[in-house]
Amino acid sequence: MTRLSSFGRPVRFYLCLAALPIYAQTLYGPDTPEEGSVEAIARFVTDPLFTNPWVACVPASATVISPPRYLKHIVGAPGELSCG
Repeated sequence: MTRLSSFGRPVRFYLCLAALPIYAQTLYGPDTPEEGSVEAIARFVTDPLFTNPWVACVPASATVISPPRYLKHIVGAPGELSCG
């Protein structure tokens, strides 16, 4: 093995590793919120400090049933238990 080829392997590896985030950004788009979830969550949050954009909606999915459809209420709604 020559010195040049032993140097090229790590360089190629790190170039491929650096390209992964670029590939992931083009592969997946942003989540689309389920209809009514943003308003329902905002109604039950007592202080804006308790939420952020990552948890401010329930993402819509064609293949996975959403918690509001399964439980018949938003998780964390006052007076509703989600287990038991």
